[in-house]
Amino acid sequence: SFDSMPWFLPGGFDIMPYLSSILLPWLKECGSREKFAEWLKVPDYREEIKDALQSGKWFIRLAYNPNTNPQWAENMWISRHTDWSLVGKNIAMVAAERGAQQLDTWFDLICEDPDAMGYAAGTADTGNFPWKPYRALMFQHRLGSLSLDQSVFNKAYEMEMPPYRKPGMNSFSAFPAFINQMVKEIKVFTLEEAIYKMSTAAAEHHHLKGLGTITPGSHADITVFNYDALEVMGTPVEPRQHPKGIEYVYVNGVAVVEKGKHTGATPGRIVKRV
Repeated sequence: SFDSMPWFLPGGFDIMPYLSSILLPWLKECGSREKFAEWLKVPDYREEIKDALQSGKWFIRLAYNPNTNPQWAENMWISRHTDWSLVGKNIAMVAAERGAQQLDTWFDLICEDPDAMGYAAGTADTGNFPWKPYRALMFQHRLGSLSLDQSVFNKAYEMEMPPYRKPGMNSFSAFPAFINQMVKEIKVFTLEEAIYKMSTAAAEHHHLKGLGTITPGSHADITVFNYDALEVMGTPVEPRQHPKGIEYVYVNGVAVVEKGKHTGATPGRIVKRV
């Protein structure tokens, strides 16, 4: 069996929200986004960063690595900038409009607004690859189940030092996004099949007794949701938003969410396979 992660939401497992966040060694060295933006105006400093990226001295994720992905600039999108005409464009678009090199455009955007924000979308999400049918095949495989490569955060968490990480939208909305896209949008699964992939299949594959089914003797872990009202509320600028449509959640028989509001109860336990 295997688990497949629902990468439907921009930002992946967490979000480094600022355009400068990916350039972590230099951002840390400068100590603030403002100082980093000032140093980026120095030609020799820029060349040092370019050399580190192009030589592989500083490796960043493949989707937006200028050294390994010719389409990297198509995958970095601007979500906030003092020049609002740039919002919703990727670096490749802005570079083309300005007639400038893509790396220099990235650096210029930071210089123009040290607090400029952005997010990364994988190559598959930019139109270069028909990701939906192929991803659907992974989910449809009889041995496949759904998983999340996530950590647990409270809604207020934000790293106070570079790279200023926030929890990604997947932390809050991956399963609602799976239902909306796989059931409602491209109709790969019925609702019942999607629920099976998200719960029963995963428990069966990992031999977790008493989980993944609503049967006598099982743990009373139940989510009640409004199918028509399911909506992802997070954005790349503020990913820490709970989805709409989750009405009730019971963990070990205790109400954790009632009428869409958290009750404060924490009856969950670490899941162990024994």
